[in-house]
Amino acid sequence: MLAFLEHLADWSEGVAMLLVTTARPELYERAPAWAGGKRNSTTINLSPLSDNETARLISALLGQAVLPAEVQSSILERAGGNPLYAEEFVRLLKDRDLLVRKGRILALAEGAEVPFPEGIHALIAARLDTLSPERKAMLQDAAVIGKLFWAGAVAALGSLDPRAVTDSLHELSRKELVRPARVSSMEGDAEYSFWHILVRDVAYARFREPNAETSTAGPPPG
Repeated sequence: MLAFLEHLADWSEGVAMLLVTTARPELYERAPAWAGGKRNSTTINLSPLSDNETARLISALLGQAVLPAEVQSSILERAGGNPLYAEEFVRLLKDRDLLVRKGRILALAEGAEVPFPEGIHALIAARLDTLSPERKAMLQDAAVIGKLFWAGAVAALGSLDPRAVTDSLHELSRKELVRPARVSSMEGDAEYSFWHILVRDVAYARFREPNAETSTAGPPPG
């Protein structure tokens, strides 16, 4: 497919055609020079949606201008600025009839919680499965530490060389699985967070699987 797209870009000059493609950062591992040097191609790196932009998307998907704070904040936290995640959460809420109308607003049904769409879980799990066993174990250790974690803590938990952990976290950052903090809350130790809270949830769930080397119980701490 990549070869076809490059061929199309090379031979389509003078043709009124707009071709839009999307890819995750892993693309550059398979094709580091993708689209490089082509005069009629442009690469745009998309940043996550802001909370305000995500809220507007949610409102549009629900056809509801005003949402209860608990519904909106719950989806905002889980979506992490990813429009696909926001859409999947809204679709699941609607499909399972978890939203009820109270006057002019929508609210969660009594006792209901915002569920975890299986499609998103499978999508993230598939991405994690592309990692090497060492990177996967490191990400699982980070998930046990919490939403925020530190390179030194990950190294200590996995009995790993701190320099190797730093290099690995840099690679995971390039894959947009984790992100470094500009300023660490722990002096002398690099701080990171998960790119999406859902990545942490899936990594933690994989840590708890029966075939994992270590097993624990209870919800993710932190």
